[in-house]
Amino acid sequence: MRQEWAWLFREQQMFYDELVGLKLPVPRRLASQMPRDSIDELRKALNRIREENNRMKIRLNRYRTQVEIRESVQEGWYEHAQFMQSLLADPIYQSDVEMSDEE
Repeated sequence: MRQEWAWLFREQQMFYDELVGLKLPVPRRLASQMPRDSIDELRKALNRIREENNRMKIRLNRYRTQVEIRESVQEGWYEHAQFMQSLLADPIYQSDVEMSDEE
């Protein structure tokens, strides 16, 4: 479980760097502040960091989809752009209120 934590923490840092580089809002990152001394605490922290990483992935995917929509419209692929726009409207790809942006 500690190896998984280390992996997820590194993954989160990569997502953070990418979001900052693209000047996108960064979801709250609280998992690293949670205690991880006992197995139960580590499990809770793992669940939290997984959620945080998923929020970051969703945000990055939404950005990439918006870029693809813009490029599709510029190239005249309107049906593809409409399809991609419908994906963005899907609630599963919406940001979580609980994981709202920092500052």
